Amino acid sequence: MMSLSLIMILEESLVYIFNLSGEIINSIKVEKENFWEIYNNDWEDITADEDYIYIADTGNNFGTRDNLNILKVKINDFSIDDKIDIFILIKVLFSFFKT
Repeated sequence: MMSLSLIMILEESLVYIFNLSGEIINSIKVEKENFWEIYNNDWEDITADEDYIYIADTGNNFGTRDNLNILKVKINDFSIDDKIDIFILIKVLFSFFKT
């Protein structure tokens, strides 16, 4: 399990992991796995529970995207290597209605 005393920051297709002193502990590239075409369309946020890290690829400034996703990654994968594969891709269906 990842310590709660770490900070994660998204930049491009990288997740940077910092300690509370601001030192980079690791930077990890999130890559596609199998047939999923995973890349950073517009990553907006990151959160975690006890077992997984969730990356929200939900940015849609112009309202034209129909491929909003949440990437689900096992936390243990972040301590193993400098790149990881997506464990689960959660498709998000969402639209704005103009009035």
